[in-house]
Amino acid sequence: MFCCILDQCRAMEVAIAEEWTNTVHRWCKWHVLKRVKECLGTKYTSNKEFRDKFHMMLNEMMTIEEFESSWMALLKQYGLENNEFLQQIYETREKWVKSYFKGVFYARMTSTQRSESANSMLKKFYLLHVHSTSLYSSI
Repeated sequence: MFCCILDQCRAMEVAIAEEWTNTVHRWCKWHVLKRVKECLGTKYTSNKEFRDKFHMMLNEMMTIEEFESSWMALLKQYGLENNEFLQQIYETREKWVKSYFKGVFYARMTSTQRSESANSMLKKFYLLHVHSTSLYSSI
C-alpha cells in the first residue's frame, strides 16, 4: 500500500480512493499544524508545553492506544474536551496521526513541502522562459 500526502481536500480524497485503489490519502503535517494554529489561536501559539505535547503526538511513533490516551490526557489537562475543532480533527485522526500509518509506505514524508517547492521553482523557470520567448519574438 502506498501513501499520497495532500492537504485536506475532500475532492482529492474521493478521487484517490476511486482511481488509486492501492493508495492511502494522508494529510500534510504542515497543513494540519496550520489549521491547528488558526483554530486554537493563543492556546497553541503561546503555550509551548501544549504545543510540544501536540507535536509529540503528531511526530512520535506511538501505538494507537498510546496516542488515544495521550490525546485524552492533553484535552483534559488543558480543558479542551468540548473544543469543536479538536473533536472534528480527532474524528479524522487516521489521516494525520503517525500511529495510523503503520504498514503504509510513505518514504518518511509528512509534508507536501518538497513537491510544493519543486512546483514553485518550475513555475518560475517556466514563466521566465515564456516571458523571454515573448520578448525575443516581439523584437
